[in-house]
Amino acid sequence: MQSVVGKFSTCRSGNVALLFALAAAVSAAAVGVTLNFTHTVQSRKAIQDAADAAALAAVHTAQNHLATNGWSAANAEIARTAGDAAAMKTFAANTATLQFVSTPTEHSTTTIVDALNISSHFDVTADLATIFAQLLGIGSVKIAATSEATLAMPLKYYQFVFLVDVSGSMAVGATSSDITKLTATYDAAFTDNPWCVQAPSSYTSCAFACHDPSNAYPCTQYPDKKTRRTKAASLGIKLKIDYAKSAVATFLGGVQSAIGTGNAVASIYTYATDNYTIDQNVSLSQAQIDAESIEIEPIIPSLNWGYTNTTTALNTLATTLKNVGDGSSATSRKTFVVFITDGIEDNLGFTCYNGRCTGVSYGTGCTKVKNTGATLVSIEATYPVIPGDAQYQTLVAPYATSLQATMKSCATSANWYFSANDGPAITNAMNGALQQVVRGMRLSK
Repeated sequence: MQSVVGKFSTCRSGNVALLFALAAAVSAAAVGVTLNFTHTVQSRKAIQDAADAAALAAVHTAQNHLATNGWSAANAEIARTAGDAAAMKTFAANTATLQFVSTPTEHSTTTIVDALNISSHFDVTADLATIFAQLLGIGSVKIAATSEATLAMPLKYYQFVFLVDVSGSMAVGATSSDITKLTATYDAAFTDNPWCVQAPSSYTSCAFACHDPSNAYPCTQYPDKKTRRTKAASLGIKLKIDYAKSAVATFLGGVQSAIGTGNAVASIYTYATDNYTIDQNVSLSQAQIDAESIEIEPIIPSLNWGYTNTTTALNTLATTLKNVGDGSSATSRKTFVVFITDGIEDNLGFTCYNGRCTGVSYGTGCTKVKNTGATLVSIEATYPVIPGDAQYQTLVAPYATSLQATMKSCATSANWYFSANDGPAITNAMNGALQQVVRGMRLSK
């Protein structure tokens, strides 16, 4: 065979030489086309992968912006623009080594319906430079790729449980302006009632948040005899509890938009002196409606003095939780407990004032809840500083430095702790918790 090939390659005959040249050219072209095909396939995959990464980057960036800055129409537009920019940047970074004949044509469309309904569509058309195919006059090959990404929950069965502090301190004005308005409303009234002969600053500075009957009701100069909570509502002044109930409803609506209603249930419990059940294992849509029933515990003379029994509430919840698990079935639900409180509890043996004692020793209760396997989300609706108020100075101020540490250790981890220093911040904190819950993303196609 070697002899035949040797003679063939050295043959002087024109026909033989021509045939050999043609054969060599065809062989080289075949090798070139094969190599070019392999290169194109690899490049096409690289471009598709880059498009997938770009779509995910858009959703992730938009989600993070809203989680950090809160939901509003303006923030949604900023998040959308940031998402599109992140998609373009991500695609460019992942295709930097590819040889394009011209700049690829890219389109990124980030769509934000609400905080949990975020999607991205990314498509690209590119002319990729060929290698050996140029010998055949093929200088480039056109490649197109499309990708879409959406937010989605990674598991199937969930339950969301809310434990909300409804003691008097959650009836503080939602903002500093609200606190001022509430205090001013009653300053002039403390003159003709036996309960009102005390120095006004000791009571009115509570801004409707006092935990005892003497300060739950207005003095006799007010003919309507409305409770301070009712009076605040009639004046259109929002309290912390108003933002808390709204945030719970928004949270439930957001979860429902992310995972639907079929496999998730919700429970709402409140507490102060006693424990209350608003909802237990109902649909997300029903719980969203019933969240409006979250309200300050009535403070009735001779019946209760508006205590905040946090440890008891947590211990009770720990024994109430059922079907906590990995999210794989209705009897093994991924469980999130959202705990909302100002962080102070009534506790005999700690700092006391006029027979009322406070503390922050409810950590054991938090541990019992976490030991059930639930993820505990703690939202600290911080107690506002009330200068000149003797009750505040004695019962709350001593815990100013330990409150945050207690609430943070209550959470499953630091990532599940959120602080809110006024009403609007409660909304932002709940939105942050919501984004944390639905952090999982997937490619829809």
